[in-house]
Amino acid sequence: MHRLIATGGDTLEIKDGRVYVNKNDFDKNMNLMHAYKLNAEQFASLRQQEVIDPLQVMFDQKYYTIYLEDKVASKHKLSKYKEIAKKAVNDAYINRTFKRNWNKDNFGPLVIPKNKVFVMGDNRDYSEDSRYLGFIDTNDIVGVVIN
Repeated sequence: MHRLIATGGDTLEIKDGRVYVNKNDFDKNMNLMHAYKLNAEQFASLRQQEVIDPLQVMFDQKYYTIYLEDKVASKHKLSKYKEIAKKAVNDAYINRTFKRNWNKDNFGPLVIPKNKVFVMGDNRDYSEDSRYLGFIDTNDIVGVVIN
């Protein structure tokens, strides 16, 4: 499932992993998921206090990369370990879609075309969304979820 982020005429920008629509912080009241890179001690401590989904964890011989809700990371003082792609690191998939040297965390600014929308998943680091797929035509929207 994806969340509608911006519609035709809106200006979207992602700076250091935070989404801005028309220069307003879209993420400020959201509880999103991001990847956090933890050492073995941090991971063990977190595992003792939280239920961890093994499908949300990767290990690379030194660090654990775990997808966490930002509120959980904040609660355990892990926010500074959020994985943020550097501006200079370009994503080939995003480049293929938008013909720009952007990445998932540093994207835009971009004006959404008329009759198009931009969607993103709440698990921002593990979502195949408009950053990769491009704009969604408003005629292709089948339904909406109302909270």
